[in-house]
Amino acid sequence: MAITLTNGSNIFTGPHIEVFRLRTQLSALKLECHGIKMRRGVSVYTSVKKRYGFKGNREAVYLLFKNHVEHRCNEIMTQHPV
Repeated sequence: MAITLTNGSNIFTGPHIEVFRLRTQLSALKLECHGIKMRRGVSVYTSVKKRYGFKGNREAVYLLFKNHVEHRCNEIMTQHPV
């Protein structure tokens, strides 16, 4: 990923922001499958279902989203290598 280091902080730049966001959502969804909520309000499960049109329970949506994330991240990383 394109990372800019400034004073000990990491900054993701360009299209790699989407990769970071997708992987973060995938991790949060995995935790929700185990019963841990990552935020108040709308769950990641609900937002992922709504945004990508997936159907099913948490585990089914997790597997569908995991496949989507892997495909999308590979696509981005081949177009924009580090």
